[in-house]
Amino acid sequence: MEKVKLTVFRGGEKTVCDVEKNTTVLAALSGANVGVYAPCGGAGTCGKCKVKASGALSEPEEYERRRLTEDELHGGVRLACRVKILGDATVRIDDAEMTIETGGLSKFATDKSDGGEGLGVAVDIGTTTVAVYVCDLESGSILKTASFKNPQAVYGADVISRIDKIVSSSSALDTQRKILVDAINSAISGICDKLYKSITYVKKCVLCGNTVMEHIFCGIDPTPIARVPFTAPTLFENGVFDAASFGINAAPDAKCLVAPCVASYLGGDIVCGVVASGFDASDGASVFIDVGTNGEIGLYSNGKIYFCSAAAGPAFEGANIVCGSAGVEGAVSSVKLDGGELKIETIGGGKPKGICGSGIIDAIAAMLDAGVIDEAGSFDDGYQGDLVGEENGRDAFMIADGVFITEDDVRQVQLAKAAICAGILTLLHEAKTDVSDVKSVVLAGGFGSHIDVSSARKIGLLPRGITENVIFAGNTAGMGAVALLVGKEARKRASAVASESEYVELSASGFFMEAYIEEMGF
Repeated sequence: MEKVKLTVFRGGEKTVCDVEKNTTVLAALSGANVGVYAPCGGAGTCGKCKVKASGALSEPEEYERRRLTEDELHGGVRLACRVKILGDATVRIDDAEMTIETGGLSKFATDKSDGGEGLGVAVDIGTTTVAVYVCDLESGSILKTASFKNPQAVYGADVISRIDKIVSSSSALDTQRKILVDAINSAISGICDKLYKSITYVKKCVLCGNTVMEHIFCGIDPTPIARVPFTAPTLFENGVFDAASFGINAAPDAKCLVAPCVASYLGGDIVCGVVASGFDASDGASVFIDVGTNGEIGLYSNGKIYFCSAAAGPAFEGANIVCGSAGVEGAVSSVKLDGGELKIETIGGGKPKGICGSGIIDAIAAMLDAGVIDEAGSFDDGYQGDLVGEENGRDAFMIADGVFITEDDVRQVQLAKAAICAGILTLLHEAKTDVSDVKSVVLAGGFGSHIDVSSARKIGLLPRGITENVIFAGNTAGMGAVALLVGKEARKRASAVASESEYVELSASGFFMEAYIEEMGF
């Protein structure tokens, strides 16, 4: 095949590589291990893999013209998954700064029973973001943290997209593992440099993530997780490895603990979250929710923990919302209706460029308050206000110039919120616990920490009648990983949570399906 030259500028760095002619820009960037935000994994359906491109390129096709504004097209903006490289070309990637939660509630933060000497590294591998903590093992304190977008996002916003890539390519597992490990190593080295310490001071590592992320990190094929009977190859019950076997920057004899998982779709990140939050130590029943693509939910009732994973999809992360965005600068993060007018806030306070999860929930709540949509989620023909405009020939709720919510977007949110709410109700049903018996709700994860509870209640993300006592716990997965790194009791607790909890498979629950349909409306 004929080779051409691709030059990539990103974050002050320049990369030059030879690529095959007629390759899409996204495929070329993936081959060069240069990530770009592509929630659909290159399927050509999300319209979010925007880059500035010039040189010998294919002409914009109809799909690109519908997804890009005239100003964007004139400015050289293209969709990486659609534009093909016909000769030497240049691509510029503008990475907006992403707000990543690293702090959070930690019950075991002071447990230092067997830390040891030197440095320890705890890593929380999220599907969207990664947080790295370097700790002093003797004192148990966090010295420095680093966070970044998960570079695997170029293969899709969700774990199923990434598994699909592994199924279709024999090299995809190694590639996804390598770009992740390289990014983690870069963070470790950067922190060690700032601490004036060699990486040989790193004596222990703890890693947590959802079950698929942990498998990919370890180089274990996660494909069985996505196929009937959806059984994970391992749940990492005894997940202690040599750090060197993963290529982690650490001392030659350093060990790496991979947090134990509960089930195929209930990973070590949630186990760590339970350990850190201590939600099962409260009086009465308590609910733990990590609102994300997989919507992991825990219920503590009558001395027992129940878990489920609700396939909420990536709507709350903006992936399948027309103007949806990750939590980056310029993303609308708050939408409030004030006297018939919208008041919005953006991350960083700048010009609105899209809308992230917290803003999406607020926007749907505002649409309900304004009478823009009815209880079924359809645009109300009787609405007479000026909050509704037209985009591509269809009604749209206008939030800011170029930022809007469509009826299809509302449907995506309905699917997501119904899954989470029905998941909570199903666990309550399994535990024979009434919703009124719940004394606290713990919202975990970076996104969960920024949800407006009143908006969440308005759209039905939380069940009717559930407690007003909502605790924002932050990145409990990262905090739990730190706890496991420095404390024996925390590791014991994680093992017990993983092995003794009851996992409820929602796909096999008739109660869930009925509740899911019931909770679809507003």
